[in-house]
Amino acid sequence: MTGNNRENTLKANLEGIRSRMSAASLRAGRKPEETRLVGVTKMVDSNLAGLLFQLGVPDLGESRP
Repeated sequence: MTGNNRENTLKANLEGIRSRMSAASLRAGRKPEETRLVGVTKMVDSNLAGLLFQLGVPDLGESRP
């Protein structure tokens, strides 16, 4: 997958995740801005982690065995 394709895919996935998070917050009687997305990766390269940060996911954890 090229860099631009990867970025577009991540953007689209994040939009969907944020939309579902917002809806879940509202169903729970909370404001969407009161929730935080924490991304978790598993053995991804630093370029991908940096791209997630650029796309607005500053909280990122790495899950390794």
